[in-house]
Amino acid sequence: MNNPHNQPGSLESDPFENAVNPYQVPTTQSHQGMPVDPRLASRLTRLGAVVVDGIISSLITFPMLYFTGFFNRALRAELTAMETTLMTLSGFAIFLALQGYLLATRGQTIGKMLVGIRIVDYTSGETVPFAKLIGLRYLPLWIVTIIPFLGNFIVLIDTLAIFTSERRCLHDLIAGTKVVEA
Repeated sequence: MNNPHNQPGSLESDPFENAVNPYQVPTTQSHQGMPVDPRLASRLTRLGAVVVDGIISSLITFPMLYFTGFFNRALRAELTAMETTLMTLSGFAIFLALQGYLLATRGQTIGKMLVGIRIVDYTSGETVPFAKLIGLRYLPLWIVTIIPFLGNFIVLIDTLAIFTSERRCLHDLIAGTKVVEA
């Protein structure tokens, strides 16, 4: 039976029954309807994802570098800037072929999927649009790696930024992203 004292507007109804709790964890939905988990991915988990992605990429790129003679010319310092640029762009194309679908649909690479983490927008917690993810999070650092010495220094800075309290690398700051548990 209905209790007339608990009806909305009743003097004896609970005034906090429908109140919003300001301390409650936000529960938004991503573009794919997956709940956003606000817990940041651990540094070790992120490292694991990078290692897995690196191994997968290496299994494809190293044979390509070997059979094209690129690897031997690189060891002898005989590469032109154009060759280095083309090989970098080829590597990026391979990255997109391997990881593009998962990045576009889930905000994950194969490594991130295997360790249970994903990339989300820093403020909304939603999956980042593919063009923004590639154009701001990945491409700038791939381009920088072409620059001798400076490229390696910037990649080091990018990597060390993971030790900030927000665990955001330089590429996360550029793209406005963070990595959370999936």
